[in-house]
Amino acid sequence: MALTEVQRRNRIALDWKVVREMNGEVFTATAYRTTPDLERRQNPIVDEADASLATRYRVVYHVKTLIGPGKFSDETEIGVNLEVPDYPRGQEPATWITSQQVPWSPHFMKGAPVCTGEAWREARGKMLLGVFLRNIAKLLNWDEEMRGGGYVGWNGAAIEWHKSHYNGRRLSDVVYPSLPLWIVHGVDDNAALFSPLLDGAAVAAAAGAAAAGDALFEVDWPAPEQHLQLLDFPAPGEPGGGP
Repeated sequence: MALTEVQRRNRIALDWKVVREMNGEVFTATAYRTTPDLERRQNPIVDEADASLATRYRVVYHVKTLIGPGKFSDETEIGVNLEVPDYPRGQEPATWITSQQVPWSPHFMKGAPVCTGEAWREARGKMLLGVFLRNIAKLLNWDEEMRGGGYVGWNGAAIEWHKSHYNGRRLSDVVYPSLPLWIVHGVDDNAALFSPLLDGAAVAAAAGAAAAGDALFEVDWPAPEQHLQLLDFPAPGEPGGGP
């Protein structure tokens, strides 16, 4: 069942808040209301009061990536649009390359969406936008399991070059951004609604990873068969729903 408009706007606001806290050395995402605003880089959304309107993002990745045989770029810019059918449970965010340099990769092609695989669909609405953006950083870094069976994606030649020169290794040792601590520990008002959805083992694993200095929150959201509604947040003005 599709989300109500209030639920969808609350989810979009949460995505904005999480992405803002994940901004840093790996990527910088700036939110906008419309595609023309994104293209002109005008009227960015910087106030949490407007977060529910943040449906477009200009994401600048500071990740070394291939742009040709033996050629690299340290920066890639991608546009993201959340105004897709049945967001976030349906179609994944729309993406397009806005930088002049196009990654030389099976996942990227000028004029085409980033080929991100099935992760978003399989998450059934439980993947946050920040995780989606982090996954694109991994694709830029060739940080994924090599696929067999003759997979070529957008660019089979790039796969062969990378295989012969890197033997399946990622391009650089990137420390990817983690989800905010309050997602796990329920410190934030919104995050308190998440904590009941995480079983004790998941919380313990995440807390242990944080204490060990590892990447936080590699534990997935609860399985679909648990029938837990991650996205049913209160509307603004309702108890627990913010101002």
